[in-house]
Amino acid sequence: MSLRRGACPSLSAPMQTGDGLLARLNPVGGHLSGRQLAGLARAAERLGNGILEITARGSLQVRGLTEESAVALGVAVEALGIKVRSGLPIDISPLAGLEVSGVADPRGLAREIWARCESLGLSQRLGPKVSVTVDGGGVLGLREMLADVKLEAVAGAEVSGEAAFSEESAVTWLLRVGGTSATARELGRFAQADAVDTAVRILEAVAERGVEARARDLSDAVLAKVAGREPVPGVVPMEPMHSPVGRFALVGGGWARGFALAYGQIEGGALSAFAEVLGEERDVCLARGRGLIVPGVWEHEDSALFTAAERLGLIAKPGDPRLSIAVCAGKPACASAHLATRHLADRIVASRPDLLGGDYQLHLSGCGKQCARPSRASVTLMGVEGGFEISADGTAIPSDLKALLSELAEEQFRQRP
Repeated sequence: MSLRRGACPSLSAPMQTGDGLLARLNPVGGHLSGRQLAGLARAAERLGNGILEITARGSLQVRGLTEESAVALGVAVEALGIKVRSGLPIDISPLAGLEVSGVADPRGLAREIWARCESLGLSQRLGPKVSVTVDGGGVLGLREMLADVKLEAVAGAEVSGEAAFSEESAVTWLLRVGGTSATARELGRFAQADAVDTAVRILEAVAERGVEARARDLSDAVLAKVAGREPVPGVVPMEPMHSPVGRFALVGGGWARGFALAYGQIEGGALSAFAEVLGEERDVCLARGRGLIVPGVWEHEDSALFTAAERLGLIAKPGDPRLSIAVCAGKPACASAHLATRHLADRIVASRPDLLGGDYQLHLSGCGKQCARPSRASVTLMGVEGGFEISADGTAIPSDLKALLSELAEEQFRQRP
């Protein structure tokens, strides 16, 4: 088992945290059946501390495992018939190819890149945090996600260089390197076959520099040699991430209904109950933004699903202030935490929801590890030995918010035995 700090936890290599081992799994395609979701929830209660999480990138995590129970979790996952993603992480939208507002179906391109990387053995040579996004567009696009290689579908046939489409001329792929769509260097638009070749060559160049290397470490000269064109700095304004909460129109009719886990966490009993409402064969997608999306929902069943989700504590309304807070496990779940972060979050939502939902995200961290640190601008309340610290990244701290965070944190420390 790999407990190396900075590595990405997985089902086979869980990571040590303050509340035991944490195992992360990514089902192939990000989809589970209701039966599989219920089975995972029961396994988390039986083998861990009963807390499950969906991460900002849409991975499922089970907390509070021991070395023995982590092995048992792997057996349970296999028994449920869940195929876990392996090799280079290539992220696509949970509604790839299904959402009406999408530009293109990215699944074929993602499969091509993955297969080429596997054939070259790149998965074993790249670091655990190296990733690719293939964005077909739509409301749930991936422009704000950090990745080493980013491909984004663009309508129209303008392709730099000699390659061009024939029957596929309606779509090209914009390739960026090392960041979000706003910060990554841009290499221009490619036909699909050229996009695959260039993405793989970039990943090969990263692998040649060792497992600690990332695409952001490649110089402009190296990228120009690999891609055949000069990179330019990212100039795209950062768009706020669209929440997975709400209704999304699907190709062919019907909707997908999206929910989010409050603060990214849920008790196994509540998740199991939600899975029972879905039914054993209903499909459900894990979504970036700590979401669960149910595709193929029709008008006559939407209300019952919405009501059940709210009753079980899931976020069902797009404007819910809890969507603006990133929270780690905190006390008492995590032994490393100095703050009961979820309790703090509930107090803030109950008393001053007007302070949430702006251009920043509130980040509540039980200790200095900052396990739930958001990628966007944030105001952070962090627990430290004997106290707390308040800081900001990319934004100013509203005075009312700073006063409220100080008051609530001091109250927690006064109440300690």
